[in-house]
Amino acid sequence: MRDTQDIDLSGEIMVLKRFCPDERGKQWRAQAVTISPDRFESRKPLPAQWRGLRDDELSKEARIPGCVFVHMTGFIGGGNQTYEGALVVARTALKI
Repeated sequence: MRDTQDIDLSGEIMVLKRFCPDERGKQWRAQAVTISPDRFESRKPLPAQWRGLRDDELSKEARIPGCVFVHMTGFIGGGNQTYEGALVVARTALKI
């Protein structure tokens, strides 16, 4: 894992290449961090307005090309067809 500030100046985004890209579809994902290891609640879930959306509908709502999906609970998703797109998803989600 590279220094988080090499990925994003905020230091709030990590890249875990062991789990990404998604081996099935070669897509990159954004995943929220849980508030504790034994809880499912996320510290900052992906934006509510993105949840449950897929593909073009998600790309249009997020205003980010190449989006794939966001889970209904917002814990994972923002999947994008490119690494750069996934970083835009993560950065945008942190600002909303």
